[in-house]
Amino acid sequence: MKLKTIRIYSIIYLAVFMLFTGTLFAQNALNISGEFEGTRAQFDYSGKRITKEFTYNYTLKQKGNVVEGISTIISEEGNYAEVGIRGVVIKDKFYFEEYKMLDQIKAPSMAWCYKSGVLNISTQENEIKLSGATPSYMVNYGYACTGGFTEMSAFYNQEPISKKSAIRAEENFELNLFPVPAKDYTSLRFNVKQNEKVSIEILDLSGKVVSPSETKEILNGKFYERFDVSNFTPGLYIFNVKIGDKTFTKEFLKYN
Repeated sequence: MKLKTIRIYSIIYLAVFMLFTGTLFAQNALNISGEFEGTRAQFDYSGKRITKEFTYNYTLKQKGNVVEGISTIISEEGNYAEVGIRGVVIKDKFYFEEYKMLDQIKAPSMAWCYKSGVLNISTQENEIKLSGATPSYMVNYGYACTGGFTEMSAFYNQEPISKKSAIRAEENFELNLFPVPAKDYTSLRFNVKQNEKVSIEILDLSGKVVSPSETKEILNGKFYERFDVSNFTPGLYIFNVKIGDKTFTKEFLKYN
């Protein structure tokens, strides 16, 4: 085999390897490897009054755009839980879920809820911050606990990120999903100003595509489609929607 042919096959092989290991997909992802500490404010069922605040800590390791780590939470009374956490970073957002109890000390009437959702990644004077709404669910994902808001800052990070690296979606545009959480199906709706081609795929938190990409034509500026998720494993998923040359994301929770 000629040397030129070998080089061509080597380049193709490397590109395929990078694609399937998430290297290509992750080039626009911010790196949040490191340790974060802060607080979680827990709301009552009205979502307006804070009932309790917890000391919160993440220890995260990111490879490509996939993140794994440990979530630690401690209450004022000394109750404690250590939970496995996983997720993916897409642009300036961390889509995550707690999925496995590793250790806990709690009062007899107390139940730890797994948190999930999306945290915004931002920087301030080279300090990385994670913040956002963090709804929580019982282990079977079918029963919602009270929600809350989490805000943490990194006190150790292997690869500091630049403010310029944050990529934000256009203002006044929103992907709408209903119902959320979803059991058997969820519907996606959005409006655009002109006819466009749209490509849609669904990812799990390992970055794997669980619903193949489909390219469709948007007519009259309105898009609506119902997606069957009845066979999905319970957990957090992400709609990855490409409209023209722009990409938008929206998370949803699947439960049994």
